[in-house]
Amino acid sequence: DQAVPPVKKALQKRLHFLGRFELAAGPPVHKSATCVVIKALDMGAEEEYARRFRDTVAAANGEGKVADNCIDQAGLRTVRQELGVGGMDDDQLFAERWARWDADGNGAISEAEFVALCKRELDNNQPRQVVFKFMKEKDQFQREVRSRAQNDLDPRYVVGVLETYDGDTDDAFRAALDGRAELCEYKYAVLMPCADRNLDAIFRSERPGMSEIRALARQLAEAIQHLHQKGLIHGDLKLPNVVRCNGALCIVDFDASARISTEDVKFFVGAKFSSGVL
Repeated sequence: DQAVPPVKKALQKRLHFLGRFELAAGPPVHKSATCVVIKALDMGAEEEYARRFRDTVAAANGEGKVADNCIDQAGLRTVRQELGVGGMDDDQLFAERWARWDADGNGAISEAEFVALCKRELDNNQPRQVVFKFMKEKDQFQREVRSRAQNDLDPRYVVGVLETYDGDTDDAFRAALDGRAELCEYKYAVLMPCADRNLDAIFRSERPGMSEIRALARQLAEAIQHLHQKGLIHGDLKLPNVVRCNGALCIVDFDASARISTEDVKFFVGAKFSSGVL
């Protein structure tokens, strides 16, 4: 029995994409001339949660750290934000959740408590569901990353990026692509949380009533307003690029995004040709 976990872990590293991800079989979620989106199970999520926790502890300079290998409320907010869920935490809701998360009432969260919290709250104690967006064009990849990194976009309105992979500099990623003929032409990728459904699927499968449509329209309007307040144009807004995460609509796919000019211009355009209709 003691030999099973390390043997299983060794097999996973050999069989899974990047030694960690089980890519979904069958057709991709989406495919275009320049990208393909594929669902995956993150079999190394627990190790990733632990690494993020340790990074937060190491980076804490008095704020966020209460003792060796423990974080306080500020530290937990920081690491949840990095995992793309912190934007859902207003002060009252966070305080209510903290009372539940800090079960022993000592005002601190340990690494083991944090990993268990993530598995329960984010993954429902199942393997974490994620999506890879594999891309051919480096400029589109850079816009996906830069639009989020430079504009402090709120995860309440925008699907965040968990990790990025650049085949020009990442030898492990390039080797993983070489082992899969269907992916070898895509040199760049971003890893994101897996959404529930996109807006097109919501309308086709759930047939929302008028009150639900109003609520969806309000959520989308708030997300668009957030982008514009950050000085950003999405550039390719359409039903498939609006997805439901944590029960609310968020915007995804920023490879056509562009900054709003501060000059007195007559029109705005995205960074590439768009089939957006919203």
